[in-house]
Amino acid sequence: KNSGSAQGQAMGVLAAKARKTVLLTGTLMGGYADDLFYLLFRILTRRMIEDGYQPNARGSMAPAAMSFMRDHGVLKDIYTERDGSSHKTSKG
Repeated sequence: KNSGSAQGQAMGVLAAKARKTVLLTGTLMGGYADDLFYLLFRILTRRMIEDGYQPNARGSMAPAAMSFMRDHGVLKDIYTERDGSSHKTSKG
């Protein structure tokens, strides 16, 4: 799940002790690309970094997760245009 979920952290600890792991869908994975990103990063850290998904200078994983979502998920950019009438201060 997300970067700080207890389930994801527990899965990472257990997977680190196993010779092989199988990542399956179910309650552990939420079904979104960012959920998958954090699971894969815990299990395949070196490979994910080799693929360019690494923390930024401040240690945040958010930009890497966003890049992963753009590469492997469906991410919509929504732009809203408003007419200038909402900022009027007088009638006329």
